[in-house]
Parts: sequence; structure tokens; C-alpha cells
Amino acid sequence: MKRLILSLFILLFALQINAQQSLPDDVAVLYVKFDFPDTIPLVLQIALFEENPFNIYDTLVTNNKSFIESQFVETTDTALMQSRVVSVMTFYWDQLFRTITGFEVSMLSSRPKDFISYTIKDPKEQMWVVTKASFFKGYFVIWSLPIQIKGGKEYEVVLDKDNYLDLAGLFSYIMAGKPPLEDQKGKEPAGSQ
Repeated sequence: MKRLILSLFILLFALQINAQQSLPDDVAVLYVKFDFPDTIPLVLQIALFEENPFNIYDTLVTNNKSFIESQFVETTDTALMQSRVVSVMTFYWDQLFRTITGFEVSMLSSRPKDFISYTIKDPKEQMWVVTKASFFKGYFVIWSLPIQIKGGKEYEVVLDKDNYLDLAGLFSYIMAGKPPLEDQKGKEPAGSQ
């Protein structure tokens, strides 16, 4: 009889733990980890975005293209020119974070086992895990990873060497007059009237 009562107690306890672990349908949990080798440790500023950050950055750079080009007057001082490019490309990327409050920006280090946990109420189906620009081994690197999330589930995203982006490449692509998106072909560019 004692074994039966003990077994029932253990079963009820296990069921209660299982019930507590399930998430409500309108809540998702996201774990973000950082695995970037050879860091000392690199610390990232990170936030979740509901809007595509590449579209925001594209708009900012495109709308300010005349001003940006005016900053690149010809000079024989390559260090000065490089410094101007770095300043402009990182300035506009950091502008993405103006709409994010300090409460919504987190710090994530590359120390083993470090992670950030987000509990997201009423998650949007498409979100982005976005970092501010960081300088690493001669490159300004960013992460901007799209994620598909639904309520009632847990997700994990790992920022690593396979999914970062060189900000200089993105900036150069936009400044070079990237080809129009499929839905914009045949339309006049904004502000060309």
C-alpha cells in the first residue's frame, strides 16, 4: 500500500512538473547564444526587431546617399577615407537601434554557456535577432537573423561564424545601387520626381 501511495505521489508530482513546463499558446521563449571563436570575449549589444532591419538600413542609406557621397570627396589620404566610410556605415546601422529602448537592448558575451532568454508575449510570426556592429579581425560584423516563431514553443538561435555579415559589404552593395527588388522593377526610385 505504501508503494502504491508513493507511486501515485511521484506520478502526480511528475504530471504537475510537466504541466508547469508547457507554455501558453500566446507566449514563446527564445534563447540566443553566441559562439564566435577566437574572441576575448566579444560582447554584443542585441535586440529583437519586428521589422526587417535590412529594409530599414537600406532606406536610411538610400535616403542619405547624396550626403554620404559628399563626405567621400577625393583624397590621397586612404586612412582618412577609410575612417569616413567606417563612420558612415556604422552610424546608419546604429540608427536602427534608435527605436529600441535601453530596456530592450541586451548584452551577450561569447563566454561558454552564456545566453539570453526572451519571453515573448503575442509573438509576431517573423522577427529578427539583430546586433549592433562589432569590430573583429579587421571587419565590422553584424548579425541580423530572421526567425519564425509561434506561441507555445521554445526556440534557440546561435550567433556564430557561419551566420554573421560584413557590414562593409552590405553598405557597399547599397551604395553601388543594388538591383531593384522583384516587386519594385519598373517603378521609379523614391524621390526621383
